[in-house]
Amino acid sequence: MPHFRSSSDGKVLWVRLSEAKILDELVIRQVQDELLRMLETTPEPAVVLDFQFVEFLSSSALGMLVRVHKRCKDLKISLKLCNIGKEIEKVFKITGLNKVLDIGPADPDDPPGGIGVFAKLKPRPSGGTTARDPDPEKE
Repeated sequence: MPHFRSSSDGKVLWVRLSEAKILDELVIRQVQDELLRMLETTPEPAVVLDFQFVEFLSSSALGMLVRVHKRCKDLKISLKLCNIGKEIEKVFKITGLNKVLDIGPADPDDPPGGIGVFAKLKPRPSGGTTARDPDPEKE
């Protein structure tokens, strides 16, 4: 069973997590690996992780989100989390992740894949470093 579904409008890669409980180490590793593979190949400048169906996260899952966030920064991809439930939001506040991750509601008028959640974010700079473009400073 897939752990998430994704769609794109060419500007935003929308990833809707389908696991209600992200607690199992194997599931966390699979989600992380799948997300990182997607980030490496996506041409979109922005990614939304939609938590609409997620009820619980383990501390390992929080670590996975931090790693995904770091990879997005490395690839100059804007990342936003949305539809965070109240219990998970409390955990983000307690751990301080609400200050690290861009968390907000999805715009109800914005269909999955829509750009509305990124209205205030700058797009990925053209010519920026991506998985397909080697980092010029390392050459």
